Amino acid sequence: MGRDIEYSLVPPAGRVLYAAIGGACVLTALVAAGVAATIPSAADLAAIGSEAGIPTLVGPERILVESLVRPADAGHLQSVFETLDYNLKAVRSGGATVPRVYVTALPEDLSQVAPTEKRKALFLRSVLPLVLTANEELHKLRARIQRVYEQTCQPGGPSDEDEAWLRRVSVRYNVSTDQGVDELLRRVDEVPVSLALAQSIEESGWGTSRFARVGNALFGQRTWARRVAGVVPAGRGRDQTFRVRSYMNLMGAVRSYMHNLNTHPAYALLRAARARQRAAGQPVDGYALAATLLGYSERGEAYVDQLRGLMRVNGLAALERARLSAAAKARRVAGAGEG
Repeated sequence: MGRDIEYSLVPPAGRVLYAAIGGACVLTALVAAGVAATIPSAADLAAIGSEAGIPTLVGPERILVESLVRPADAGHLQSVFETLDYNLKAVRSGGATVPRVYVTALPEDLSQVAPTEKRKALFLRSVLPLVLTANEELHKLRARIQRVYEQTCQPGGPSDEDEAWLRRVSVRYNVSTDQGVDELLRRVDEVPVSLALAQSIEESGWGTSRFARVGNALFGQRTWARRVAGVVPAGRGRDQTFRVRSYMNLMGAVRSYMHNLNTHPAYALLRAARARQRAAGQPVDGYALAATLLGYSERGEAYVDQLRGLMRVNGLAALERARLSAAAKARRVAGAGEG
């Protein structure tokens, strides 16, 4: 179970915010479907501390916007991926990009999907775009931090607005002013795709655990705060008070997991090792960074070995080269129950 830092996940009142949901074509589809939603502005996407609820867009009419989908069942999810021509083999080979399809929750009947490889592929195709999106957000945030910092060496320096923005980012990432931008950049960085996928597999049982089904919990993060939603583990001791943290949607779980690795003292070794890889001009290596996660689970070395085994057996390293498609598209897709 991952150690966690408590922070608010309450979205701004009366608004639905979500990154990269596709612009005017998506808005047209939303209006046609009779769905009330607010398309985020560029300022919304750059905001710090805004965790978003994802609207459910698949109802009786089976109207699907490519960016957002809550599957009726595993068959419906499979049909969505097929319609979008979303194939993991092609993604692994570099012959295809990953569509910006964001699954809000895993289907209830995922554990019943056979054969096993089909069930695994459904899970990976659901989580991969979320991991790539969260990393894309971190990449953009990191780039803006660097731009603002570079302005400090120029005549006039950064604007008051940029300085205030940088302070907000620093607070969110628990970096004090005396630690400087180097520490902030050490924390605002991407998590290797292979590592995120391996941990989501291990912590959620390929998306079939009660925590994943009931609370969209993919990474087993614990909470002791009463104000934070969570699921009580069945085997929890009488003297224990923690719960497994739950989320409004799967994207919330992915963002929270990455923020946890990027801020909690228990994962300082991961951040230091990642920074060394960056400084050496090397790609961030999930297999190597797994060795720094001894504190993520009480199993220690056995947990690290399990993560590395999942990476090897399931070809997760090849998904490090995966890239999101350039833009989302609005589509109408046949859903479950239609003849």
